[in-house]
Amino acid sequence: MADSFPSVGSPQRLGSPRSKVSLKPGRSLMDWIRLGNSGKDLQGFGGKFRKVSTAELAEHNSIDDVWICLRGCVYNITPYLEYHPGGIPEIMKGAGIDATQLFNEIHQWVNAESMLQKCLVGPLVQTPKEKKKSGTGSYKSSLSLLAPPIPLVVKSKDDTDSNEDSLYWRCEVKSIVEVTHNVKMFCFTLPNGLVMDAPVGHHVHFQRTISGIDISRPYTIVVPSFDFKNGEETKRHLYLIIKIYPSGTLTPSLLDVNIGDHCLLTGYSGNFQSSRLTEAKDIIMIAGGTGLTPMIRIIHSFIHQQLSSVRTIKLLFANREEKDIIWRDNLDQLQKEIPEKFQIYYFLSSPPESWSGHTGRITESFLKELLPPSPQSGCEKDLLICVCGPDPFTLQQLKFLKSLGYNNKSTHAFFG
Repeated sequence: MADSFPSVGSPQRLGSPRSKVSLKPGRSLMDWIRLGNSGKDLQGFGGKFRKVSTAELAEHNSIDDVWICLRGCVYNITPYLEYHPGGIPEIMKGAGIDATQLFNEIHQWVNAESMLQKCLVGPLVQTPKEKKKSGTGSYKSSLSLLAPPIPLVVKSKDDTDSNEDSLYWRCEVKSIVEVTHNVKMFCFTLPNGLVMDAPVGHHVHFQRTISGIDISRPYTIVVPSFDFKNGEETKRHLYLIIKIYPSGTLTPSLLDVNIGDHCLLTGYSGNFQSSRLTEAKDIIMIAGGTGLTPMIRIIHSFIHQQLSSVRTIKLLFANREEKDIIWRDNLDQLQKEIPEKFQIYYFLSSPPESWSGHTGRITESFLKELLPPSPQSGCEKDLLICVCGPDPFTLQQLKFLKSLGYNNKSTHAFFG
């Protein structure tokens, strides 16, 4: 019998129970993600952020005009009402007020900052009288408006862990490398006295101030090449592969970043357990676009014989056009060197006439043909299937895998 999700005792099962309602057709989570990516102005101000007073927030409390404050950020949730699984009356309890406490009682595991990022109006600004009454001071997070608190896990050279929360380090840009036409790899040098030995599959948060608002995004830590050898000195450097989205909130500003500039980064965080790599015998990686990034260090560990039990790795890599393929030369060379252990399956949704790889999307029928049978009970850890890409891509692949009988003991999804 497949494990239930969320599992008993997991953070997703904590908090107060709530009932779900039947949503209209076209109002699923996937539909909400598609709407957010459609380019439609969900925020109401053309994407320009503004400061919001408590009085202004209170004015937006009707079903036709709903603003809500969560963790110091004000969102225009009017377009989200019909997508709320708990129903409109339930979410209207937070209309026009700071609903952080109410939200945490029911949804403490939900990343509202990611779910509602396209609805962000701006930070809630309190008057001195309101600050004194609430006893909380400014609502503006010391971390970011778009990211939950991230624990600092950077280690100093004496191996003493720091437990401070919501802390960013000012890191110098050491190098910038063009990876594809719209993807760059940044190398950052940590401040003196700090080193970082991040586990595979973990990420840091990168913060920039845009129009007076602190914007943060998570990026997976990578290595600069498959030949890269870890050492004490290399732990002072951090490599991130970042795609520049012309209409994005944060990434267009990276075009102005130069070598020698300083950027703000957190310590690493993540929920991927490295033990899953050492226990696996075969690894399947399903990646879409920059979803390749967590796979890079898995492959790197395999090459450098850190995964002695792993026999084979297969990578299914989906992109829109041929020019979008990240690290293609590196991947092709590796397959040429060890074809019996490493295999790549490229997919293009808009291929050129000369394309000889797979066309279209990664389908359930293709997975059924390529993947080994679902492991028997007790042997699930022999197979590890990792998925990463844009949220709709990842959710679709997880749906396929579940349909084919793979449970969460054999799968892991990296979400940004």
